[in-house]
Amino acid sequence: MDIDRIFGLPAHPLFVHVPVVLIPVLALLTIALAVRPAWRARWGVPLAIANVVMLGFILLVTGSGEQLERHIGAEPLIVRHRELGEQLRMIWALFTAVTVGLAIVDRRARSERAAGWMAPVATALTVLSVVGAIASTVWDVRTGHAGAKSAWEDTPSGTAKGYDGGD
Repeated sequence: MDIDRIFGLPAHPLFVHVPVVLIPVLALLTIALAVRPAWRARWGVPLAIANVVMLGFILLVTGSGEQLERHIGAEPLIVRHRELGEQLRMIWALFTAVTVGLAIVDRRARSERAAGWMAPVATALTVLSVVGAIASTVWDVRTGHAGAKSAWEDTPSGTAKGYDGGD
């Protein structure tokens, strides 16, 4: 889904605030559930669902970013921002798959009929979820920094490149 503008404003700078804020929050919650496995019984599935929803937002942000890049051009800083955003999208997709898998395996491992292999798999997925949380946050910061740099670097007037305020 590509959305170019919202109320006459470029959509991408508005949409990016969702992942910029919520990726680190969801990552911290994931780490909290890794540290406190008992919390996963109640919060593992809602967190996995939130990560899937965030993946949808990341796809929306990517689409609006592609529209914006077509509008303002592919300068080197914008290309770098796009590359990091594509990497973040892939990292988040893998991270989401791990957290969904962990929610499923952890839930089944807590049942009376749990197979013996589920506990070690849950442990492995827990470790991978922490690694994914850290990697996602690092890439979120890197991507956001590159985007801010592409918009504001070399703009002494303090206005973002490519926008004159008109329609």
